[in-house]
Amino acid sequence: MVGRWSYAPPMDVYETEKEVIVEIELPEVGPEDVRIISEGRRITVEGNKGYRVESGKVRFLRLERYSGFFRRVVELPFTPDKDGIKASMGHGVLRIRIPKQAQTIKVEEGNE
Repeated sequence: MVGRWSYAPPMDVYETEKEVIVEIELPEVGPEDVRIISEGRRITVEGNKGYRVESGKVRFLRLERYSGFFRRVVELPFTPDKDGIKASMGHGVLRIRIPKQAQTIKVEEGNE
């Protein structure tokens, strides 16, 4: 459950003719620290952001950068094909590509 101290990293969601793209800023977060869940029309991105400090004992003089659990949820206008979703990380940005599904409906003859 997300508490009042949870963090929501900046996110952009946009679409092209063929896909929806989600970009989330996650500086200093590795792929092993991120979990992506696809349920119905919802894509949830969650994970943990920790501090990376020099080894040894440290005493913080100022602490402004967030550390801890984060979560973002994207509601899509369609149910994606889970096998088609691709995710990559680079330069501190998680990029999720969600292909749109073209649906062709066959018209059949009949007397109904």
